[in-house]
This record gives sequence, structure tokens and C-alpha cells, in this order.
Amino acid sequence: MPSLDQWANLLRVLGNTAIDQRELPALLRLSKRAVRSRISSAVRNGWCQDSKYGRGQVTVRLTVRGMEVASRWHSLQCAAEERWGAAIGAETTKNLRRSLQKVVAALPLEHPHYPATYGAADASITGGNGQDWKAVPRENGDSVPNLSISALLSQTLVAFAICYEEKSSVALSLSASVIKRIPPEGRQLQGLGDSAGISALRRHGFLRVTRRNDNEMVHLTTRGSAVSEGYDERIGEAEREWRIRFGNVPIATLRRALEDVARLQLAKNGSIIELLTGLS
Repeated sequence: MPSLDQWANLLRVLGNTAIDQRELPALLRLSKRAVRSRISSAVRNGWCQDSKYGRGQVTVRLTVRGMEVASRWHSLQCAAEERWGAAIGAETTKNLRRSLQKVVAALPLEHPHYPATYGAADASITGGNGQDWKAVPRENGDSVPNLSISALLSQTLVAFAICYEEKSSVALSLSASVIKRIPPEGRQLQGLGDSAGISALRRHGFLRVTRRNDNEMVHLTTRGSAVSEGYDERIGEAEREWRIRFGNVPIATLRRALEDVARLQLAKNGSIIELLTGLS
């Protein structure tokens, strides 16, 4: 079976009828390069096929194997959500869904159903200098009540990441998963993960790597330290902006719902982004 990323960010919008590849970024709320990479992966795995026609034009459709996946996916997702709901409690699940729906319905833009970056070389959501990502305005009558909890969480997390990235020179994903995990004295490079992200951070002067004995050590540069030191304030500023934009009550309600779900893993005073990423 494909990953949730592969399903949510490609296969869910495909069918037995061929669709022009140029239509997919808007349907999936992704950049063109993010869509292309997922098509390549799905073709390699036999879930879809791409066919060229005309000059540089490509259509995409599900294969027989992909159709089998699509026929099973809805029941698998419902079963997974039911098991997850049973583990955390029906009332907690209901509160989380209700609070997420309220926030997502108020978002001005549509976002992907699983968190995705602009591309391998750019970990931000919308891209720093590229033109491959186009905003998709949310229209009246959007089917928010029919979205899965994972899709609701994704749209909320992506919207928050965009808000954060308006204030930061480093994408939220790399700020949280790389920059904030490097202490002042540095740490071993092995085990830090996200090699493409680390390469980009080194290239742009946020990290430097040294060798100590047989270990490679990664350190924050002056630019990287500035990102790390300002991270908590930027997160707090983004959350305050959300309270103004969407209302204090909806955001406070969302925070309580997320805290109820994450109470076994996270401290009560965790930021809203820690709560969201802990569940996504």
C-alpha cells in the first residue's frame, strides 16, 4: 500500500480516466515540482502511469494496481481513524474534529491533505523564489465536514507553517527538526536526519560541519543561532496572529483539543505547532 503522503498528495485525485498533469498542482494544492516527484514515485511502484501526447504534455491515470488501492483506501482510512478514536476516546476525537473544522473552514486558502514542502531543495511550503506554487483560494461550499482528521490536521499545520515562514529565513520544518535540535556545543551529524535539508542549510550558511575523531559534528553558525534563538518568539507571534485573525475562542478551543489528544506525549504548555506536529 502507498504511504499516506503518496495517497493524499497524488493518488486520491486520480482515476481510471486520464487527467492532464498540469491540472494536478491546483487539485492537490502542491507545487509543480512536488507533484512531479510523487508521480515518478507512483509510476515506479506501479500505482499510476503517465502518457505523453502533443508537445511536452502528459496525462496521468491509475493502473489496475492503483485502482485496487483506491477501492480499498477509504475503508482502510476509516478503520484507522476509528481505531485512533477508540484509543483517545470518542469525545476527545469529536472535540478535535469540531475545532479543526472550524479553523480549516476559516482559512483563506486550500492546502494539501498531507504536509508537503515546495520541493527537495526548498523545504518551505510556497517556495522562496520559485513560481511553481500557486495559491488555491477556498471557495464557498467547501467539503470541510467530509475531510478526514489527517487532512484537517494537515491543512491546519501547513497554514501555520506559511504564517511562520513569513517571519523566518528558514522553513518551519527545518527550524523545528534540525535547527532547534542542535545545542550550542554542536551534535553528531549522524541521526539528525533530513540530509537534503541539512545540505541546504549548510549551503546557505546556517550550519557548518567539522570532524571530531571519527564523527562528523554539526554546529550552528551565527545565522543558524539567530534562527534558533528567535524560534520560540516567531512561533508565539504566529499563534497570536491566528488568535486575532480567527478569533481567540476558536484557537483556544483548538489548543485545548490538541492538548487533550497529546497529553500523554507533550507537556501542557507546548506550543500549538508542537501539538500539531506531534499528531501529524
